[in-house]
Amino acid sequence: MGASLILLHVSAIFELNGHTWLLRPRDVCGRVRFQREWSSGTEWWRTLQDYDLWFVWTGRGTMQLETQKIPLYAGSCIWMHPGRRYITTHDPEHPLGVNFFHFDVFDERGSPAGPRFTPPLERMRVLHLAFADCLMQRILALRSEPGGRETGDALFAALLTELVRDASRQAKLPAGIRQEHVTLVHEVMSEIRAAPATVVSVAQLARRHGYSVSHFSRVFEAVAGARPQHFIINARLDHARELLSMTSKSVGEIAAAAGFSDIYYFSRLFKQRTGISPSAFRQNLART
Repeated sequence: MGASLILLHVSAIFELNGHTWLLRPRDVCGRVRFQREWSSGTEWWRTLQDYDLWFVWTGRGTMQLETQKIPLYAGSCIWMHPGRRYITTHDPEHPLGVNFFHFDVFDERGSPAGPRFTPPLERMRVLHLAFADCLMQRILALRSEPGGRETGDALFAALLTELVRDASRQAKLPAGIRQEHVTLVHEVMSEIRAAPATVVSVAQLARRHGYSVSHFSRVFEAVAGARPQHFIINARLDHARELLSMTSKSVGEIAAAAGFSDIYYFSRLFKQRTGISPSAFRQNLART
């Protein structure tokens, strides 16, 4: 009984399909930008004894899932579980940046879930990339703060619940939207996130894929949950945030690299989204 009470105290609640499960995050978690020569190797997956959530915040790569090879890009989220094969490589010119969280799953009585629990979705696309990344960074920070572990664990469970809910919503096709539309939009989203500065206009994207601007915009919004122009701007701001975090480039250089020709327009948009200027954002990072 005592062991169960301790387990309940350090675990976070996760609701799934009407059932309640307890997540217990492990100490193996973090945020990493892999080196150019990195690869997971072909046998790493055999060592996986718990669940591992991967969230890609930058870079490009591929992951072999049994017989299926999938692309990895900013916004890709993989819920790995024991017994499945995961072999990952990346583009040395665009190394992967990943947030990772290892955790165990228990039932309401505190017993290991074992084969009774299977992740509802193994592969997810995160539409609100900046929100998810910022929250994950806060969770990681809380784990190192006095008294912050329980709050961080609860936030992780809530975030995982939302990721699954949002991914499930994406899987339900809106009226008039076919699977080929979903595949196309996800490909376009990947293109935009990989190189947001190179996207000239929505009209250009529509013509490239044989759509009228109005039809392309309607299909894109139905699948992505945002108008294409808004998605492009958000992808550029995400890229700018990454450059502020990872490079010493000036704000002007970062604005140009992210696809903004006007530094003042960029700074205004950045502040509207984050609440602080690009310079203040970088200063806050330096203090953490």
